[in-house]
Amino acid sequence: MLDEARRLTIELGWARVRMGRLAENVGISRQTLYTEFDSKDHLGQEVVSREADRVLQGVADQFERHPDDLGSAIAAMVIHVLREAETNSLIRAVLDSARGGENSLLPLLTTRSDAIMSAAAGVVGRFVEAHHPELEQRELAATVDAIVRMTESHMLFPVEPAEETGARVAELAVRNVHGAPSRAGADAGGPAAR
Repeated sequence: MLDEARRLTIELGWARVRMGRLAENVGISRQTLYTEFDSKDHLGQEVVSREADRVLQGVADQFERHPDDLGSAIAAMVIHVLREAETNSLIRAVLDSARGGENSLLPLLTTRSDAIMSAAAGVVGRFVEAHHPELEQRELAATVDAIVRMTESHMLFPVEPAEETGARVAELAVRNVHGAPSRAGADAGGPAAR
């Protein structure tokens, strides 16, 4: 069902996907489809969520390729996400339809993307914390939030090649990490360690 919903979204645009046609295409009744997905909106959430999980697996893979270099890992992660936005048929369909005035799935990548943003922050946060366990939680959370939000912003509104954006986001993140107070410094009440 999700595969066919993805295919129809790419082919027709989400606004023209009909639950009846989807059910017919996969050989089930509408009632069976509505048993799995109580609304078209629910179906859309699942389609976008599954695609996001695939992209986030790619993010984790980028981190594994750069286990000892935070800057290179973040740059590779940003480049991966931006290239997905350029080449992934479903993400392209969502972004292109929004630019054409139809934004029914776009909020699932933006304003209603809490689950996706939380998952992305988890993947990025685990990597940053593993490399910089000295960061206090507030600084870690702020750094991860900035990385994720900058990446999302550039995915939605690209202004330069992916490689340049990746390098800039990585530079800012590394600079922030190295300038952030450490847990030791914060716990001791003394100056933050650099």
